[in-house]
This record gives sequence, structure tokens and C-alpha cells, in this order.
Amino acid sequence: MKNLVKDKVDLEAALRLLSQFSLVKRLPVAGSISIHRLVQEVILHEFDEAELFARWETVAEFILVAFPDKVNEQTRDKCRKYQSQVIVPIVKSPLSKSLVLAHALGRVRRFLHKDGILLQAIDLFQKDRNIRVDASGEWHPSTLTTMNNLASTYWNLGQNYRALELELEVLDAMKEVLGEWHPSTLLTMNNFGIDILIFGAE
Repeated sequence: MKNLVKDKVDLEAALRLLSQFSLVKRLPVAGSISIHRLVQEVILHEFDEAELFARWETVAEFILVAFPDKVNEQTRDKCRKYQSQVIVPIVKSPLSKSLVLAHALGRVRRFLHKDGILLQAIDLFQKDRNIRVDASGEWHPSTLTTMNNLASTYWNLGQNYRALELELEVLDAMKEVLGEWHPSTLLTMNNFGIDILIFGAE
């Protein structure tokens, strides 16, 4: 494969042949192609576990380079443009102890949350949390932050009981890890109390 890519004439002939069977499609962007999903699956099955992990890390790094970190009026259109291109690999990526992949998941799910695509955001939140638990531990600050953000998404979906349960789980963990009087614990406790009052008023 590497030798084929280096030889432009052979590469062009191979792409023409693959295009005849609809296995690849040339894209308007110069030098870009789209590979049929069946071909993608065959390629993936050729990798051993270490190679596969390295490939997914590379995909995550590409996402972090291309997909905007902040979601605002200036970046929203770019996020929407890349959305369909990043969702499929992010969803298909295996659970691994890759914080690079967790960061990429976090970036995409933040956009989905802010753009109102909440059910898909929840799927990515849960995957993000599972990776962070494996990589850093269940009560690591980044894991707890992800859980808090997931609770916020549950609130937006109207799943108030699930949101409160998750917020209470985070609060209990912060008391255990940081202490009851730590500023972050007190802030979380205050927010939890406000949410209970709001939920009781509904």
C-alpha cells in the first residue's frame, strides 16, 4: 500500500479501477477520496491491536486539529460542516485508555450539546466518561467534569431524575476526593441545591 501511494501513476490506475466498482469516490477537494465502508472494514481487520490503537489515536489527533475547540457564532458553521465527517469515526472508535480520543470525543460532544443534538451528545458523553474512567480513574477531576456535563444534557432533555442522580454521584465523589469544604465541592453542592429547588418548583 505504501509503495502504491508513492507511485502516482500506479496510484492513479488503482483509483480508476476501484472507482469502476464504486469502492472509492473522488471528492471535489483536490487529492481527496471517499472509501466505501466495506473497504474500510476490511482495512481495519488487517491491523493488530497495537496498530489499530495507533490508527485511532491518529484519527483523534486529526479531529482535534480540524474541529474547532470553541463553539460560537464564528465556528458553528465550520463545526456543522465537519460534523458528518467526525461523527462516524468517533462513534466507531473502540474504548481504549486514550486521553487523545477522550479529548476528541469531548470536543465533538460539546458541539452536539450546544447545537441541540442531545441524544447523540449523550452517547458521546457516556463513551467519553468510560474512556476517562479507564485512563485516569473514576474520580479523576476530568471524569467528574464529564459526568457533570452529562447531567446538564439530561436536564436539557427533561430527564430530571437522571440528571439529579448523576449530580449527586459527582457531589459524593468530590466530598470523598477533595473534602467537604473544598471550593469545588461547595460550588457543586450549591448547584445541586439550586437544581433541586428548580426541579421541586416544576
